[in-house]
Amino acid sequence: MDYLEDEGVNLVRKEVDQAMPELAKAHGRTVDEIMSLPEFADDRAWVERLLMEGATQDINDGMFEAAGGRRTLKAAPGLEAINRELQQICEKEGMIAGGALLKIAAMAKHHSSVPASMARAWAVMAVDDAAGRYTAPPDRPALVRLWRRRGGVAPHFAAHIAFVKMMATPAPGLPALTPEQIARELRKPKSVAWVLGWAEWLRQWATAFRPPRSSSLLLDAQRSLRIVSSVTPEEPPIDRLDRMQLKAAESFQQEYPDFFKPREIAGEFGRAKRQR
Repeated sequence: MDYLEDEGVNLVRKEVDQAMPELAKAHGRTVDEIMSLPEFADDRAWVERLLMEGATQDINDGMFEAAGGRRTLKAAPGLEAINRELQQICEKEGMIAGGALLKIAAMAKHHSSVPASMARAWAVMAVDDAAGRYTAPPDRPALVRLWRRRGGVAPHFAAHIAFVKMMATPAPGLPALTPEQIARELRKPKSVAWVLGWAEWLRQWATAFRPPRSSSLLLDAQRSLRIVSSVTPEEPPIDRLDRMQLKAAESFQQEYPDFFKPREIAGEFGRAKRQR
């Protein structure tokens, strides 16, 4: 609440400042002349206090009390537990959700013969896992549950994945960047702008895309994280599925999930990882 109130104060003061030119013009004075009036300071403080009280009440009624108020706050986990969950999101769940979003976008953009759905995205990720590329959820329902929890931040993780892949796949003749070099690149303003623009494009796309045979949109706009910025949304580089991934997407039948064998598909392409 304290953070929200501090942010609210800053926004209120900004709104008052932005209204000053119009106020001065209405009274035939300059902004400096208006601000130099003895009564201005008292009036400004009164306006800020009035706006802030309204904003605080909106936050309290619409967010704090709506979420359970002090009872929810009392039952909330400690900072350590929150940090553990944040680490889990950043290191695993957010990246899986972002990867699933990119797989669905790839199918929709490049592979029209394959239904672009969460089920097919899991199939691709399961074969990637069988090939030792990374860990995927154990089954399709697990990915669906994860998406319900973390889908709102998926566009931002997807944009991050796209950036890292772009940096790690240089133009012919140029060396690939190391993870440390990629991390430095990601901190540059131009790179941040890219990722923000890509994330917002993916968010807008996911909140408007309805997978085949689905009654709902891929991502609920009300539950999606949107970072407001001046960056223009821009489509990120969305790669085609490779041959193994495409075979996985084509082979998966939602009605017969037991017939889907990720390790066998990875083995066809000589990529099955060794079992311990």
